[in-house]
Amino acid sequence: MKKIFIFGLAGSGKTTLAKKLSEKLKIKSYDLDDIFFKNNNYKKRSEQDKKKILSKIIKNKKYILEGAHTDDWTSSMLKKVDTIIILKTKISLCKIRVLKRYIQRKLSKNTRKESLIGVLNLIAKFVNKKTLEESINQIEKYKGNNKPKIIIIKNKKEITKFINNLR
Repeated sequence: MKKIFIFGLAGSGKTTLAKKLSEKLKIKSYDLDDIFFKNNNYKKRSEQDKKKILSKIIKNKKYILEGAHTDDWTSSMLKKVDTIIILKTKISLCKIRVLKRYIQRKLSKNTRKESLIGVLNLIAKFVNKKTLEESINQIEKYKGNNKPKIIIIKNKKEITKFINNLR
């Protein structure tokens, strides 16, 4: 595992897993949201800019990318990765985590400028079984000829076991 993509819905645990893998494997991790958005006000980058930034990252020999983006701009990454980790966390738990994260960010004066309406829209539009299934289908469509290893993880216990079994 040298070129890793961690996919999951908002609140599934992607960032937490990416941090743990990054520490264990000594590989830098990147959040696709940091590529998708220009700044903490959630202003979107152009398709060209997203592709340019992502292209620079995937030229590296090792990387971990994590996110819920499986659009056209991520296709180059999906064709290059050797491992795809799909987090199939319970939808209800994802929704709770997204709300909890929003509250924690508000209380900590985090620089991300999320609104409650924005968070509720995120949950309503993107944290559901249909979005998860459509995104997994996109991953299958774009994975290219390299036949990456696909690992499906459903809960914290499986994450812990996965991390502990890495060399």
